Amino acid sequence: QAYYYRAGMRQGLGNLIGASDDLNRCIALDPVFPFSYFKRAYVRGKMGDFRGAIRDLEYYLELPVGATRNRFVMENIAAYWYRLSTRADVEVS
Repeated sequence: QAYYYRAGMRQGLGNLIGASDDLNRCIALDPVFPFSYFKRAYVRGKMGDFRGAIRDLEYYLELPVGATRNRFVMENIAAYWYRLSTRADVEVS
């Protein structure tokens, strides 16, 4: 999960490409770590890849339910998903 934390630092510094690269590595090493998909969705949205961001959110929601599914997280996903779907001609299933 070191890549996940470095991605957060890079994102905070405005290095979205570096953050995306780290999150891709994090997912390759641990494909069921849910927060990687959530953070990558945010980074992809900031980079203008709205379809990719929505795919990441959808995949996040398909992962096993656990401590990651509290009300706060779900409300944030719903709000972000809505914003993404209205930013481009993206069809949300």
